[in-house]
Amino acid sequence: MTESSPPGRLLVVCTGNICRSPYLELVLRKSLDDAWGSERIVVSSAGTRGLVDHPMQRQAAEQLRHLGVASGDFRARRLTAEDVKAADLVLTVTTAHRAAVTQLHPLSLRYAVSVAELALASEALPTASAHEPNLPGWLRSIGQAVVAHRPKLAGVPREELDILDPYGHDDGAYVAMAEQISHLLPTLVASLSPSAAAEGASSAVTRAR
Repeated sequence: MTESSPPGRLLVVCTGNICRSPYLELVLRKSLDDAWGSERIVVSSAGTRGLVDHPMQRQAAEQLRHLGVASGDFRARRLTAEDVKAADLVLTVTTAHRAAVTQLHPLSLRYAVSVAELALASEALPTASAHEPNLPGWLRSIGQAVVAHRPKLAGVPREELDILDPYGHDDGAYVAMAEQISHLLPTLVASLSPSAAAEGASSAVTRAR
């Protein structure tokens, strides 16, 4: 990592930080490390009522293993205003969590969006090449683009904007959560990865110099 290329910081938020947000954190960390290189985008998670130091819920960890991702020594954290301030993009699992994030730090209205909102706004998002020198700025511009696109999602049913909470339910609820995330994940990862088109444009500019 060079001084001219600081890491971007992506924060995922749910309630207890033992099911949905760690699942997304660990999947996105692996996917974005593969896409950008190790820790060019630093992915973390926390819960609005985080069960501090609890491991990931067993059933959620099992669903994660189906993707070849281990929960390892994950421990839950409680969300703080400092967490929100430090992030360049905050992804929440529901619109209610988005509201909780913005109450902690009102300026996050510009960059706190739900996972589903980002996926549904994918065609309106800015792209970056693999050599993007300002990943924090690019992540912030993604949040701003989703916020600008939000009025177009007014007719989308709430259940399509929120990832269901499996906590306290049977194993089938964890399967349903994983399936819902898996449906969104390809678009989510593509939106947060280097764009082939942007990469081509960057190469063309380099050749022209």
